[in-house]
Amino acid sequence: MKLASITAMVVAALASHTVHAETSIISISNCDDLLQINDNPKGHYELTANISCDQTFEPISYLKGELNGNGFTLSNLKLMGTGNVGLFAQLRNATVRNLTLSNISVTGTSTIIVLV
Repeated sequence: MKLASITAMVVAALASHTVHAETSIISISNCDDLLQINDNPKGHYELTANISCDQTFEPISYLKGELNGNGFTLSNLKLMGTGNVGLFAQLRNATVRNLTLSNISVTGTSTIIVLV
């Protein structure tokens, strides 16, 4: 299979994301993009803007890749669930860097941590 075909398939599979082919970094510019990490937890992501999520959602199941906040802020997150409750339920050899969390609400019945 040619490289161009593989790149086209990756772009089609991640249609709601911008993919930088040379680095395979997936851009996150809104709350819906952030939640798509569940579809590819081994990916490499970067925020491209401050993101305010004025909605309640369950933690992202896990991250095994990388999330670079690029100095941007995730704010107004309302996280609820059972088990591990935080932005991520688990970090598995993952890297989260250059990220600010602001005005976070976490409600759970077990382990409650803001990031993990």
